[in-house]
Amino acid sequence: MPNRNIILLVIFSLLIVGCGSKTKNKASKHGAVPKEEPVSKYGNPKSYKVMGETYKVKETSKGYSEVGIASWYGKDFHGKRTSSGTPYNMYSYSAAHKTLPIPTYVKVTNLENGKTVNLRVDDRGPFSKGRIIDLSYQAAKDLGVIAKGTAKVKVEALKPYQYLNGNKAAYGHTYTPDVSFSDSRGDKIEVTNEAAYVPPPTYQNSGTYTVQLNAYSSEYNAANYQDQIRQTYNLPAEVHYDGQFYRVIVHRYNTQYDAEEAAFSFKNQGLSAKTFNLQP
Repeated sequence: MPNRNIILLVIFSLLIVGCGSKTKNKASKHGAVPKEEPVSKYGNPKSYKVMGETYKVKETSKGYSEVGIASWYGKDFHGKRTSSGTPYNMYSYSAAHKTLPIPTYVKVTNLENGKTVNLRVDDRGPFSKGRIIDLSYQAAKDLGVIAKGTAKVKVEALKPYQYLNGNKAAYGHTYTPDVSFSDSRGDKIEVTNEAAYVPPPTYQNSGTYTVQLNAYSSEYNAANYQDQIRQTYNLPAEVHYDGQFYRVIVHRYNTQYDAEEAAFSFKNQGLSAKTFNLQP
């Protein structure tokens, strides 16, 4: 009988260990997979203002660690544009943060239940007092935050760290145009960069010189980029097909000089711009 009790105790112990291991492995499989990515061309102004308060975007995510309150946003924002320009997906492992470079990978730990998940920061927010991160629906679900709405969490930046400047930054610290963009809740954000904005020359609708922002072999891709330029920069973008490429262009000028001046202005806004002559 004692031997039987010992055997049952061993089996019971193995079951507990097995369940614990299974739970641990399951947790490790969830979340975004950190990888090296170029800094986003959008959503990374040097500074911006929301509800009278100015926020400065961090030069790097390295060394970032903070404890505070997390909230989450879901279906009401699903499919809407994030600060980085990509559509919000409530089922992705993503998050919004006020000052971390976009994108940055972070580990979020719910200090109330010990659950942990890795997330990709690709949006700005939240701006409610005391909150440090806005979780996607999926992240909030995994962390056990859905029912309560908020939770005390610890947010830690993960390697590879993101940089806005230097050799590790793909685009460097370019100027973001003085137009509003939205945070995770859809509120408008006022950009307050220190760099001066030099507007492009006044354009003429009948001119043959123009500024090309991108060119595609696919009409569909060109149309998508055209919409992005119109929404983000409020520019009169159009698609010009020359028999080979669908070129997304903005503004027409009578002289190449004016077109080059405009291209320079657009480059300062973080766009890839070059002059193009519409004449054959």
